[in-house]
Amino acid sequence: MINVNDTISLIQAAEQIKAPATYLTDMFFPTVEISLQPTVVMEYRKRGYERLAPYVVEGSKGVNVSRVGSTMRVYSPPLMAPRRVLTQADVTRRAFGEMPMFSTVSASERQAKLQADDLYDLITMTVNRKNQMAAELLTTGRITIGGYADDGVYQRLDEVTYDWDGEMTSSIGTSWTSASAKIFDDLQMMSEKIQEEAGVVPTLLVVGKNVPKYLRSNKSILDWLMMPNRQNAAVMSFQPRYVSPNVMYVGKIEALNLEVVCYNETYTDDDGQLQPYVGADDVILGVPGRGKCLHAAVTLLDESGGFNSYAATYVPRYTTSLESNQSVLTLWSRFILAPYFVSDFVHARVAQ
Repeated sequence: MINVNDTISLIQAAEQIKAPATYLTDMFFPTVEISLQPTVVMEYRKRGYERLAPYVVEGSKGVNVSRVGSTMRVYSPPLMAPRRVLTQADVTRRAFGEMPMFSTVSASERQAKLQADDLYDLITMTVNRKNQMAAELLTTGRITIGGYADDGVYQRLDEVTYDWDGEMTSSIGTSWTSASAKIFDDLQMMSEKIQEEAGVVPTLLVVGKNVPKYLRSNKSILDWLMMPNRQNAAVMSFQPRYVSPNVMYVGKIEALNLEVVCYNETYTDDDGQLQPYVGADDVILGVPGRGKCLHAAVTLLDESGGFNSYAATYVPRYTTSLESNQSVLTLWSRFILAPYFVSDFVHARVAQ
């Protein structure tokens, strides 16, 4: 039995919960680092262009050359603290799935079930925020941080930028809604930009829900697909299938070594509006697996009046009020996403 009054026990319980899949975070920012301090070190690089070794006159000394450096910042990540209140009415009311008239579930059993469900829900909300961070970073090169004060007023708190220049919407020749659009040429241009600046071949193309339709109706792509099988497979192949909810594997563009994935998942934003993580006409081309999610320690006041710091991805804590006859579960977390190379990904909106 988990001691809900012990924060360490709750952290261990939270670590055992399998968080929902978040495609963008899992693919582009899979490495999790946890700091023992309330700050993290954000370090990223912007690769220098290939240089040539300098000539020297016979018998002279060598020429000093500079190293390609990195950008490093010490940063206090934003604090997230969603919470759920558990009241007497919650544990005495029939829960979902119980028999309508003759439930034998006790109030304490409902409490245990609701507490477990609430912990999972709060972790899911926090993970969704992480995925929204990833979507914003991959499409704008920045992360905008806003929060709510106790008076309910939304305030913009900070904006984290990474010296990113991967917006390529203006470089798209013809809108992809046109059957004559040069889609392959556009993707090749985007891939070559990453290769030139990051020194790695990008292997993943994440697209919005409209883009597979543009690919299927594009004249040049249809011409390639009409080739005999062996020649066709050498350029591209499309075999659409869902691999998980809201994630469709579209196919592979062999000539560019690109896997194409359509990502349709949505979230509810701070204004209560439903938003897609990836816009319907957006494409993100990048190098997967190199970014990081940096978690910082959370410092909380305990019942004895002292402060304790917890180095963990999620820090749940229950507080109770005998006067109001309710308990509150709060899930605390501090994190920020950081790329390895800022040139690892580019974005474009392909239809106007």
